[in-house]
Amino acid sequence: MSLTIFLALCILGLDFMIYVLFKLFFGNRRSIIARRVAAQREAARAEAARAEASGLIFVSAEKSALKPPEADRSAAPRASGPKPHKPLPGNSYTTRIA
Repeated sequence: MSLTIFLALCILGLDFMIYVLFKLFFGNRRSIIARRVAAQREAARAEAARAEASGLIFVSAEKSALKPPEADRSAAPRASGPKPHKPLPGNSYTTRIA
């Protein structure tokens, strides 16, 4: 009976030490990140309020769906032509389906 109580207290003590260790290493990190996020949100709200008061309208930039400009191919011809494509064998596991 006393051995059972001793082991239970040892396990509880180890659990407490692990808890304290995690709080020591990771406890402040979450609160620091939360403070940074809150400060960024507050700064964005303040900037929006200043812009609204001054009559400015901000439009977010969207990514362009256009193709990137192609290089001018007529400027310099290639020294050698493209390499011919080698077909794969028909019974290979690497045969292309499409």
